[in-house]
Amino acid sequence: PHPLLAILLQNAGAALLSVGLFVVGVLPMRPVMRSHVLPSAACSFVLILVLLSSFWQLKVASIPLVGVMRNFTPLVTAFFEWVVYRRSLPENAVLAFSITLLGSLLYSNQDFDATAMALVACACNVLLAAGMAIIESHLCGQLKNEQTAQGVNCYRCVMSVPWLFPMIFLGEPLPTAEALVGQSTALLVLTTIFACGIGQAAFTLSSWGARPTTMLTTNMVYKLLTTIVGSLVFPTD
Repeated sequence: PHPLLAILLQNAGAALLSVGLFVVGVLPMRPVMRSHVLPSAACSFVLILVLLSSFWQLKVASIPLVGVMRNFTPLVTAFFEWVVYRRSLPENAVLAFSITLLGSLLYSNQDFDATAMALVACACNVLLAAGMAIIESHLCGQLKNEQTAQGVNCYRCVMSVPWLFPMIFLGEPLPTAEALVGQSTALLVLTTIFACGIGQAAFTLSSWGARPTTMLTTNMVYKLLTTIVGSLVFPTD
């Protein structure tokens, strides 16, 4: 019932966890510079827009439509890469993406409920997610000689908090203290640890030169594996 608050707590927790791991010598970080603030804040703002568009599309679009549209994200990212970096996409990759999209359409065509609003919401999410991948890659490259990938991820978590605070107070009722402390506490801590680890891994791969399109394609494979594991662990009739 409080998605924005959960994201704020996760990001704040991930930032504190990153700083704690830096203090004990596990994660390398370099000193913060004033020139890092503005690009990191912009990156965090786009992340918040991606999350908000995800909530919006889930409210107005059917799940099959959301799934199919999200499969367009690597292709849109590849186009953005070509525009920004002039990196072309291999023909075999185009064929692979096309087969993936065709398979998604064939699988979901019986469940489509595509209104104009739903299509706009899904398209916004695809464009923002692809744009965020390019911005994060550019940020890592821009700060490569001044900050570690772990430090850049910590920046993103910290800078998201000022954006989330006004959205929470203006957009959703605050829970009581009793609601915050309960069975969801352990789950929140666990997801915070996962969020920190995923962010660290993503920015580390980006600093090693992984292309944004490759990162999002790998994310699609991860979702497929999650679906397979979920169907085995939680079978349905």
